[in-house]
Amino acid sequence: MIRPSPLADQAHTDLEDQAYVARARTGDRGALEALVHRHQPWIYNIAVRMLYHPQDAEDAAQEILIKALTGLASFEGRSSFRTWLYRIVVNHVFNTKRGRLEPEAMTFGCYGHGLDSTPDLDLPDQGSVGADVNVLVEEARITCTSGMLLCLDREQRLIYIFNAQPFFTLLLLPWFVPSERLTARRGAGTALAFVGVVLVLLGALGWTGNTILNKLMPRELPTVSAILWSVAGAIPAMAVLTLLLEPRGRWHMTAAAVGSVLYLGAVVAGLGFVVFVWLTRTYSPSRVNVFVFLSPVFGVLIGWAVLDEPISALQALGGLAVAAGILVVNTRG
Repeated sequence: MIRPSPLADQAHTDLEDQAYVARARTGDRGALEALVHRHQPWIYNIAVRMLYHPQDAEDAAQEILIKALTGLASFEGRSSFRTWLYRIVVNHVFNTKRGRLEPEAMTFGCYGHGLDSTPDLDLPDQGSVGADVNVLVEEARITCTSGMLLCLDREQRLIYIFNAQPFFTLLLLPWFVPSERLTARRGAGTALAFVGVVLVLLGALGWTGNTILNKLMPRELPTVSAILWSVAGAIPAMAVLTLLLEPRGRWHMTAAAVGSVLYLGAVVAGLGFVVFVWLTRTYSPSRVNVFVFLSPVFGVLIGWAVLDEPISALQALGGLAVAAGILVVNTRG
C-alpha cells in the first residue's frame, strides 16, 4: 500500500491553515499557537532528517517557526501554506549547514560499538504506543542506514549516492509512474548489476596493483623472467577456476581455436605483456597507462579496415579527444 508523501500539500487542511493565517495577521494569539501546534512536528521531522542531530533540529525548528510567523505578511496564498512553509524550512536548514563546520565522520568501529551496546528489546505491544509499530521499525531501519552513511567522509558519500542512483530510481519511479511496478526480478537484477560494478572496480584495482608491483621490481630482474614467473603462478589458479566454473566445458581442437589460443598466448600474453611491463619499468607508469584509452580507438579502426564498418563523426571526435588527452599527459611542462 502506497502511503502519501509527508511533504505533499494537505488540501483538506489548507483552508484551515489560511483561516488561521488571516486571523494571526490581525493579532489573534490563539491562531498563532494553532499554527505552531499544527506544523512544529512536521518542521522538526524535516530538520532532523537533514541535520541528523535532534538538538540541532530542535533549535532549527524554533528558528524556522519564528521566521515563518514573523513573515506571515509575505504569504500571498498562491500555493498551500505548507508549500510556502516548506521553502522556508529547506532554505533555513541549508544555510545552517553551510554556516557550520562539517562534523568529523564517525568510524564504523564506533558505530558498531554503539549498536552492540544497545539493549536488544522486544517490539512494544501495539496498544501501548501511540504509533504503528511497523512505522517505528521502518524509521529505525532508516536511522541505521543514515548512521552508516555518516561513517563515510564527503567523497565516499558522493560515490555511494551516485552508484545507488539505479536503486533510487527503482524505488521512487512507481510512486510517479504507476505502470513501472517494483518487482522482485527488477530488484534482484539491479542488485546483481551493482555487484558487477563492484567486481569491475576490484579488477581495475588489481590491474593497478600489478602495474605498481612491476614498477617496484628490482631492475636486475629481466622483464621476460618477471612475466614467466607471473604466468607460472597463475596457471594452477586458472586450472582450479576452470574446473570450478566450467565443469562441463568441452575442448574442440579446431584450427580456429588453436590459432586463437596461440595468438592470445604469443602475441597478447607474450609480446603484449612483455612490452607493457618493460614500458612501465622504464618510463613513468602514469604516462604509459594513459595509452590504454587507445584500445577502443583501435577497435573502431580495425572494424573499419577489416569489417568495412563506417566511422561516425562522434567516433572520430572521440578518437581525437583521446589522442589530445594522451598528448597532454605526455607533454613535459
